[in-house]
Amino acid sequence: MVNEFKDCELRYNGNQDNKPIKTKFGNASVHSDGYYRITSKKEGNYMKQLHRLIFEDFYKIQLPPHIIIHHNDNDKTNNEIWNLIPLTREEHGFIHNKGKIVSEETKQKMSKAKKGKPVSEETKMRLRALNENRVHTDELKGRLVNH
Repeated sequence: MVNEFKDCELRYNGNQDNKPIKTKFGNASVHSDGYYRITSKKEGNYMKQLHRLIFEDFYKIQLPPHIIIHHNDNDKTNNEIWNLIPLTREEHGFIHNKGKIVSEETKQKMSKAKKGKPVSEETKMRLRALNENRVHTDELKGRLVNH
């Protein structure tokens, strides 16, 4: 699996001109939101975010829709596995809104949007385990290159 993933992963990076790329999930292009999205329909991944597919494929899991995959280096096109971190919407918002003042109206809207979307304890435990067991970036890169 690692060799197949390594070959695929290398095509996701270093694409500074944002030209469409071929992946094992289908063709992908940078969408207006800045993320790579699958643009081909035949694979069944149309408009799915590439970084999410990479994460789910690498860890062999299906993420609940309310889990966000954060790009640790804040480069939306850097989809190397070591750069992708699963977070709850709350955690993701905290990272991106650090130091920002949020109005009471916005807080209420955010609270209302979260209602009815509980995270199971099992999902929380699995995500914690993934984050705790993350391999150091250099070690992971070495593994990918050496396999």
